[in-house]
Amino acid sequence: MNEGTLLIFSAPSGAGKTTLAKMFMEKYPNIQDSVSYTTRARRGIEVEGRDYFFVGIDKFNEMISAGDFLEYATIHGNLYGTSFKFIDDSIKSGKDVLLVIDPQGVSQITERFKGRSIKVFIVAPVDELRKRLLSRAEESIDEINIRLENGKKEICFMCDYDYLVVNDKLDDAFDKVKSIYMAEKLKIKYMNDDDIYKYVGV
Repeated sequence: MNEGTLLIFSAPSGAGKTTLAKMFMEKYPNIQDSVSYTTRARRGIEVEGRDYFFVGIDKFNEMISAGDFLEYATIHGNLYGTSFKFIDDSIKSGKDVLLVIDPQGVSQITERFKGRSIKVFIVAPVDELRKRLLSRAEESIDEINIRLENGKKEICFMCDYDYLVVNDKLDDAFDKVKSIYMAEKLKIKYMNDDDIYKYVGV
């Protein structure tokens, strides 16, 4: 059985990575969604186990000590971590996995999934970012300004990625993401050996 692929979406806050990920999962329901652990409080209609696993700081530190995380990082004062076992088991079983992650953690993932990952960095114009963050009505102006400043720093991680998608128009950005995924999956290294033999008549 051929291994699956790890598809990574990263972006500064407000650039639309979560929205694009939800659209992607609806389009490709067979892809496994990776659910991260976080110490931040639950927002709005977020659901435990669907959006995140919400844990306390003590539990998170226990998981760090046990080596449970593929990567973890502090983002806007809260801890976020990705389960290594969950992703590794899924990929080894032949499933593709979608991981939405902040840019700080991508270098750790790249090293452990070398040759098995597709990394997409998503950006949006600064004015549009501010508008989207304000429309959430979940944070103060000061907190939003911190996110925007952090976003400028996160742009520096762009060179660690394979693709750049500008999300100024959502439908266009989604079409680009789909094209990236399909083009990658057509690479011979991801194809099933039986399919290749069938096409070449071996």
